[in-house]
Amino acid sequence: MHSNSWGGMDAGDQMLYPAQVVDGLVHQLGGTKLGYECKMTREIYGGCPIGSAISTSQGDARLIQEYDRIIHTSPPFYKRYDEDEDEDVADVPMEQLVLCYRAALHLAYSFDGVERVACPLIGAGARGFPLEIAINVAASEISAWGGQHCNNRQSGGTEAAKTVAFGVQDLQIAKELEKSIKQ
Repeated sequence: MHSNSWGGMDAGDQMLYPAQVVDGLVHQLGGTKLGYECKMTREIYGGCPIGSAISTSQGDARLIQEYDRIIHTSPPFYKRYDEDEDEDVADVPMEQLVLCYRAALHLAYSFDGVERVACPLIGAGARGFPLEIAINVAASEISAWGGQHCNNRQSGGTEAAKTVAFGVQDLQIAKELEKSIKQ
């Protein structure tokens, strides 16, 4: 599908380097131009801290056909805590994952003309979040974010409709995510 009003999201470790996850695939398709932009971002800003988001161009030709921008975010690694450990410490990775969605969505839709965003299920792959937690955080944040934008349109706002499309290949996981978002 060709569209000039899409933004894409990318997840990585302190991000901005190739890996064998979504981040690596985006970098592979983004080619040398995206690699150079990420290298410069690392050198100038020190990368993309956990829970934040940055924007780059889409890199070389393969991503240009589909996306206007790439939004990068750095999710935390999930750590399984023992029952006797401090609950406040155990909540930190989930709070950081929430910040990833908030920062990435805010940044993605801050660009003029972006109406749709393609998004992975952040944290559910190499970062080790259990699917149930990753789905619940994604659904909660997308619902909260969408509620804010729908309320603006219903109250006479002129903001264009916004769409977030999740790239979830497993049909069962996609159904669970959809069900969670609808709740």
